[in-house]
Amino acid sequence: MDFSNIRNMHTALNAYNLRNETINKNLANVNTPNYKREVVSFEEYLDKSKNNYITGFKTNNKHIDIPSNNPSVPYTIKRDMSVSTREDGNNVNADVEAANQVKNTVNYNAVIQRISSNFQTLKTAIKGGS
Repeated sequence: MDFSNIRNMHTALNAYNLRNETINKNLANVNTPNYKREVVSFEEYLDKSKNNYITGFKTNNKHIDIPSNNPSVPYTIKRDMSVSTREDGNNVNADVEAANQVKNTVNYNAVIQRISSNFQTLKTAIKGGS
């Protein structure tokens, strides 16, 4: 079992949760003049962290990788400053936000299923396959 992968999945769950809260905030402000939508970015962090391990301690490929301490913030909220097509300066499109919310929920549930599967495999291994 790749424990670094579980760590990344935990980070992804937290980020998907934050993304959901951000989408809800955007939808709540769909009619607020001059409100600029917010977006959560974290996929880049996960891609970079895949190979971010302390090297030199593994003597066998079956040994567990030791994640290095990475002080960078794994996900950020950024304001989307794109030009608004609306007269009130608001750039939230409720249809786009709703589609993003569905996609985010599907991704969140996929990660939950993957974590559950990993722990089920571990549980089976601990019990000796029975």
